[in-house]
Amino acid sequence: MKFNIAVVQFEITQFSPDQNLIKAEEFVKQASSLNADIILFPEDFVTGPIFGKYEFADSENKYCKFFQNLANKYKLTF
Repeated sequence: MKFNIAVVQFEITQFSPDQNLIKAEEFVKQASSLNADIILFPEDFVTGPIFGKYEFADSENKYCKFFQNLANKYKLTF
């Protein structure tokens, strides 16, 4: 079985999830157009390391819902 894997690496902006998620959507869009089966993002890419700033933790599943919406929009499985 073969898989197409899109590996994403980009410079994140610390504590700026909105800005980082806009970049992430662009990568998802590109990977989708290339028929990627798996899209691999770097660890902590949404916020950068939170260093105890728990307001950036995804306690409300905001980031999870963002990617669920992207999956629907680009017809992907996350």
